[in-house]
Amino acid sequence: MKRKVVAFISTLAVVLSLISAISLPTIAANGATVIPRTETHPTIDGVISKNEWYGAYTEILNYENAWVKWSENLNDEKFADISPTASVKMSICWYMGSVDQNTKYNPQNDLEGGLYYLFEVIDTTRPWYVGVNGSGSKESITTDSVQVFIDPGNHKSAAPCDDSYCYTFVPSSAGYLNQGTIPSGAGFWWEIWQIKLTEENEAYKDFAKTASKPDFTFSPEFPLPTGDPNTDAYKQAFDKAYQNATQNGYTIEGFISFYGLSFKNANNDDSSFMITDINTAVGTQFGMAISNIDSFYNGPINPEDYELKDNMHLISAMANSYGDSWQEINYPDTYRTYELGAFAPKPTETDFSLSSTVAQVGEEITVTVNLLKAEKAISGALIDLFYDKTALQLISTEQDILSTVDFEVSIFEGEKSLVVNTDYNQTGIRLEVVNIDGYDTPCRMMQIKFKVLKEIDSFPEISLVVDSLLDVNYLDISSSVSNKITPTGNINIVGFLAYGDKLAVDKTALYPGNAAYSYQWMRDNVDIRGEMRSFYITKPEDINHNISVKITYINNDETEVISPAVTITKRAFVNPEKPTAEAIGLDKITLRHLDGYQYSINGENWQNSNVFENLKPNTEYKFYTRYAETDTYYASEKSEPIIVKTMSNVKKGDINNNDKIELTDAMKAFQHVSGKVTLDKEMFAAADIDNNGKVELSDAMKIFQFVAGKLEEL
Repeated sequence: MKRKVVAFISTLAVVLSLISAISLPTIAANGATVIPRTETHPTIDGVISKNEWYGAYTEILNYENAWVKWSENLNDEKFADISPTASVKMSICWYMGSVDQNTKYNPQNDLEGGLYYLFEVIDTTRPWYVGVNGSGSKESITTDSVQVFIDPGNHKSAAPCDDSYCYTFVPSSAGYLNQGTIPSGAGFWWEIWQIKLTEENEAYKDFAKTASKPDFTFSPEFPLPTGDPNTDAYKQAFDKAYQNATQNGYTIEGFISFYGLSFKNANNDDSSFMITDINTAVGTQFGMAISNIDSFYNGPINPEDYELKDNMHLISAMANSYGDSWQEINYPDTYRTYELGAFAPKPTETDFSLSSTVAQVGEEITVTVNLLKAEKAISGALIDLFYDKTALQLISTEQDILSTVDFEVSIFEGEKSLVVNTDYNQTGIRLEVVNIDGYDTPCRMMQIKFKVLKEIDSFPEISLVVDSLLDVNYLDISSSVSNKITPTGNINIVGFLAYGDKLAVDKTALYPGNAAYSYQWMRDNVDIRGEMRSFYITKPEDINHNISVKITYINNDETEVISPAVTITKRAFVNPEKPTAEAIGLDKITLRHLDGYQYSINGENWQNSNVFENLKPNTEYKFYTRYAETDTYYASEKSEPIIVKTMSNVKKGDINNNDKIELTDAMKAFQHVSGKVTLDKEMFAAADIDNNGKVELSDAMKIFQFVAGKLEEL
């Protein structure tokens, strides 16, 4: 059931940033805002890059939420002491503390205490002015900068504040600052803001404070010059400060001037405040960040007075100029309250793609975006879902999408808190949400239905980009297919039907043949475990068994198509090696041994031995080889033959074949053994006394001994 939409009491317009990947703060259940920290360290270059402000809180200034005038008495309905020549004002001011949501803003009635923050952007296209203590004094400052005022307020008492702080952020002045004259009697000091890039999740280092870092001091060693800010004295002071900082291991990317103004006057009157008129071009945007806010509290202000949640904080603001004329603006009736809070984690992913979604023409794809968990409220979300209009047709209307939202939103007075644009940039759908209440269980952010116009296979057709969200890790996108088609037709197995061959599926007679299917191969109608690819390599256990395959259209698991079975056979050996003779005798021939082979004289009767005996002398024989049959292979065809002739009858020792055994016979045997001569086949047979198919030294010695009368016969 849809959750109730509740009204939110604030009239401040918190809108979604148009800067990609900026996270927005959490709105807690009590109406306070937890402002998260940035993970990517900002650089002082005057440019806010795409990934530089994760976790930054963003406001777009307008007549409804900008406090464009300041007075020394916060109970006044209107502000004064503003230069009438100012044409455009950009500022953001808020109060941090525990103000009753239903009570008109009045620091004198705030017994719990808090901090007042005023951020104002300066552009040198026109002069700007500063006035203090209602004296009417206005000093012109012409440097691009951001003026920031911090007042601790009446913390836990109704007494006037003791100290207030104001500083200027100068992003584009190459380390030098042009500063107007400080009013007489005001205390001040200068600070360097250290930005030191560290590991991914390590916070910024502390501000270099005189109180905590005695070796990094501007006074008295580096006193601030007085008088004309354009003199070399200012430059020399900054040069000394920069040198001192770098020598002490600091990494300085830019300067921030920081000076404190004591607003508790001699008469203990109410505090007066810095007045800043900003002049800039319409549409200017600028960001401001403060890290380690608690470092300001080392002194007369006790951090415990402000109920800080932890020690590291970031406050950031974005200001937009809103017009060409100056107006007096009354206080709004209600004010949003803020509290410093823990850091928000940096999003690990801001782009989700449904790369696994597959569908056929005529089917429908439903895309669901879920917020998995949001223990704290989210001030807003800006989600863009892009799709290919040539492949998908949007079926859902804007009202259809809104009806699928399943979370509570808080409504600003006179504003829509949930907006859907189904023709965003002509290729996408934009969902804008303001103030999502906290959830500890998943809830649906939106659901969108498309009709498939052309086949979608493995390439991404739908992309979700999150421009603004507290924590993108908590976002999930999924899809499902409906109006599913049912495949028709049949399939067949193709390939060689033998062990070790690759089988594939022929889907030419199946509609749709090129759709995405799941596969299951079977042996004798039983699933083969793990064989779920579009092809199959046959195994030894498949021999003499039936193999089939069933396929299922992945969008409709109730439909199966099964192929006819095929029988797997053994594989056939090919191209056996031709035999060679290794030894030849009168009645015996030995062929060279080949592993896995069989041998034959006539090519019909086969034996495993490579030795053939009981042959006829002086006779030719034709020998063959083949691969022997195995469990997985059939025997091969027979090889090409070789012809070998056995030896004729010879008289042992009569190498000269003269019917005598003489010393010359023994000498020829010795010469053959020593390599001096080579005996022909007949002579070789006569010299092979041992009948081992070799003529060796022992054969030659026996012939010599026979000639010498040492042996009676050979």
